[in-house]
Amino acid sequence: MKKPFFSILILFFLIVSVSSLSLFSQRLLSEEEKACQLLAKGEIDQAMDILNREIKRLPQNLNLSLYLGIAYYLKNDSERAFREFEKIEKELDRMMASERPIGDEVMFLDQAIDRKRAFFFTENKKGLLYFLRGLTLKEKKDLKNAEKKFLTSRKYNYDQTSLAFELIDLYLISDNLQSASKELAEVKKKSGENPMISFIEAYILYKNNNADGSLAAFDRVKDVLAEARKNIAIIQYNSGDYSKALATCEEILAQSPGDIEALINAGRSCFQLGDKVKAQEYFDRAGIKVPPENYSPKKLSIIRVAIPREAKLKLDCN
Repeated sequence: MKKPFFSILILFFLIVSVSSLSLFSQRLLSEEEKACQLLAKGEIDQAMDILNREIKRLPQNLNLSLYLGIAYYLKNDSERAFREFEKIEKELDRMMASERPIGDEVMFLDQAIDRKRAFFFTENKKGLLYFLRGLTLKEKKDLKNAEKKFLTSRKYNYDQTSLAFELIDLYLISDNLQSASKELAEVKKKSGENPMISFIEAYILYKNNNADGSLAAFDRVKDVLAEARKNIAIIQYNSGDYSKALATCEEILAQSPGDIEALINAGRSCFQLGDKVKAQEYFDRAGIKVPPENYSPKKLSIIRVAIPREAKLKLDCN
C-alpha cells in the first residue's frame, strides 16, 4: 500500500508545483511584456531595471534571462550578452535532453517541472535565442559556430530575411561567394529587387572579377546607399583610372565634406596622378598624419555594407 500512496502523494505535489509555476508565470507575464516592449522602444535602462528585479524573484525564468541578454546586446555589451545567451542554451539543452530513465517519482517530478519551464520558452523565443547566439559568435569571429546557430534559428522559423542577410554577410566575410550568392538568390526570389540586394550583387560581381558589371550595379544604387558611390571610386582607382576616381570622391565630398574615406581616397588618387601637394591637402583634411606616398597602395578593398545591429531583432512581444 505504501507504493500507491507515495505515488499519489508525489502526483499531488506535481500538480501543485506545476500549477504554482503556471500561476507565477502569469504574474510575471505583465512584467516580461513590459520589459520586452521597453526594449523594442529602445528604453533599455528601464527594461533592465525590471529584468534585474524580476530575475531575483525567479532566477530560472528563461524569458527574463533572454530579455536581459538582449538588453546587454543593445547596450553594446556583447560579452555579457554572449554569456547570458550561452547560459540559456545550456539550460535548454539540459531540459530538453533525451529522456532520462525514470527511476522514481522524484525524477518524474523534476522532469515535469523542466518540461513546463521549457513550454513557457516558446519556439519563437528559441528562434530568437539562436539568432542572437549567431550574432554574438559572429562578433567574436567564430564564423563556423555562428553559421550553425543561424541555421538552427532557421529551423525554428525565425525571421527568414534577417537570417538570410546575416548568413550572406558571414559568407562574404569568409569569402564564401558561392554560399553568399545562393542565399542572395533566395532572398531576391522572395522579396524582389531592392537597394541592399543590388549592392550585395555588385559586391559579389567585383569579387568575382567582373569590374564592369559591378560598376553598373553600384551605379544603380549610388543615390540610395552612400557606400555604393564610394565603391565606384575604389573600383575606378583599382583600375588605374585615377582621374575618374578623384571626380567620384569629389562628388561625395560635395555632399559630405567631412567624409574621411572620400578624403583619403581623393588624396590617394591625387598622389597616383603625381600631385603630391594636393594629395597632402586631402590627407590633412582627413586628419591623416601618414604621408600619401606611405598610404596609397595600388589596390584598395571595396566596402562591404554592415547590417545595423538594431534592425535585426524581432522581439516577439505578446
